[in-house]
Parts: sequence; C-alpha cells; structure tokens
Amino acid sequence: MKNKIFNIGVIILSTVMLLYFAVFSKGVNNLKYQLKNLNHFWILLSILAMITYWIIESFVLNTFTKFLGFNQKMKDSFKISMVGQFFNSVTPFASGGQPAQLYFMTKKDINGGSATSILMMKLIVYQSVLTIYSLISIILKYRFFKKNLSNFFSISIIGFLINTLIILFLLLASTKRELAEKILKGILKFLHKIHLVKNVDKTLKKLDEEIYSFHNNAVEMSKNISLLIKCTVLTFVQLTVYFIIPYFIYRGFNFNSASLWNMVSAETFLNMIVSVIPLPGAAGGSEGGFYLLFSLFFTKETIMAALLLWRIITYYSCIAVGSLFTVTRSRKLVTNQ
Repeated sequence: MKNKIFNIGVIILSTVMLLYFAVFSKGVNNLKYQLKNLNHFWILLSILAMITYWIIESFVLNTFTKFLGFNQKMKDSFKISMVGQFFNSVTPFASGGQPAQLYFMTKKDINGGSATSILMMKLIVYQSVLTIYSLISIILKYRFFKKNLSNFFSISIIGFLINTLIILFLLLASTKRELAEKILKGILKFLHKIHLVKNVDKTLKKLDEEIYSFHNNAVEMSKNISLLIKCTVLTFVQLTVYFIIPYFIYRGFNFNSASLWNMVSAETFLNMIVSVIPLPGAAGGSEGGFYLLFSLFFTKETIMAALLLWRIITYYSCIAVGSLFTVTRSRKLVTNQ
C-alpha cells in the first residue's frame, strides 16, 4: 500500500509540475496561442503513431503466444498489452507490466512457464532492437549531440551500457536453466524477507515444473529464426513509430527545418537515459530530458507546449487507455470467480 501511495504521489506531483511549468513558464496566453495554432494533421499523426505502437506490441505478443500453440485472439493480446502499458507507466523502472501480464495470461489458461517464456522472449527482442537502434544512433550522431549537449550525451552512453547488460542477463537467464533457478531462488528469498513468501524451498519446488517449461520454451523459440526475424522487424517498426512522435509534434507547430533523423536520434538518447530513472514514468527525468534535448529544435516559445503534448501522447495516454482495460479485465475475473 505504501508503494502504491508513493507511485501515485509521484505521478500526481510530476503532472502538477508539468502543468505548472507549461502554464507559467511563458504564460497562459502563450500556451493557448501555441496550442490553438497547431497543425492538427501532424498531431493526429503523432496520436496514430502511438496507437500503432500499441497494436504492434500486441501483434508481437500474439505471435509468440501462437507459436507455443495457444489460440489467443488478437483482441485478447491487445488487452493484455494495454494492461502492461498501464502497469509499466505507474511502477518504477516499468517493472509492473510483465507481472501483471503474466497474471492475466495465466487466467486465460496459459500455464505460468509458457507465459513467462512468451513475455521473456518478447522482452529480449524488444531490448535487443532498442540496444541496436541506440548503437546506430550513437555511431551516426555522435558528433552532433557531443557538440551540442556533451554532458547529456555522456549520460546516454551510461544508459546504453546498462541496457546492454540487461540484454546479456536476460539471454543467460533464458538459456541457462541453473541460472534461472538461482535467480528465482534469490527473488523468492527477497520476497521471504519482506514477508510475501512463507517457505522458499516449498514454493521453489512447486515452481520446478514451470521453470522447466520456461527453459524449454525459451530455447525452442530462440531456435526458430523466422519467428525471431519477424518479431525483430515488427519491433524495429514499433520503436521507429514511437521515436518519430516528437518529429510529428514538431511539424504540428509548423516547423520543418530540423532533420528527421536528428530528432529520432534525440528521442532514442532520451529513451536510453530515462530507462534507468527509478520513478514511475521516469518522472522528472523524462520532462527534463525532453526539454534539454528538444530545445535544440523547438523555440523557447513552443518547447513547453511541445513537452506537454509529447507527455500526454506517449505517457498519460498509456495510463488512461491502459486503466480502462485493466479495470475491465479485473471485473471479468471477479465475476467469473
């Protein structure tokens, strides 16, 4: 309960601060003027890009699920994906999405081992593509960002290295059964210390079959090259439509001089940095990072309005839409019980 209150408090505080700075940095009249004179075509494109991001996320989840022989409908994959979007948005390090998805998947008659394998492989593909995307941006845009924001660029390198280590860790956990067991045992010991698990050995014994299933499924999926290529390409498109959202917002303010690739790279660097901020929605870091990076492209009069739009489209929409699916699915489970 304390964690929930803290997370909600952080989200409310960051929202209030964002609105405060958006309104008072340049005045209410300036904010109204900037929003009133937007090119709605480009803003609509940015919203559609976010929806496309959600749809591709669902399609990748559905692809992995069907590969393991579970006949899950696309609409159910979309609902589960949105549950993940919601919990990722309201928990530190976006850590709540997968456990919530795992819970709802097991309620759809997918065993825990298979559900874990699906979510783990999906995460590995996502993080791998993100890491490669980031590496390309670093190589091609090193001089531009090092020249304009040298300190910020250095921080993004740290974020890149942390994400790379996460990938290596996930790959080891998926392919090495002994390591997976040790990791799970460590997690259970931690849960025992905070009084959420009573008997570690007894619980681990119950999960042996699930660990075996998880390991076998992960190995089987990793051997299917066509499956991995398909999901990798889809994830690359998914990240591209997400990273291009700031550019659409930029065009919405009737600007057109900035390089598309520079802005996509800026969003990539921002994503690397905020991924290591231990607050729900990377509160504070996301807003501050956007302001610093995208001040290179937006004017002083438009940057706060752009920040507000970007945060609404890429973050608050996940909470708003994801909460609807979370509440709906929770009610159905209660009704069925």
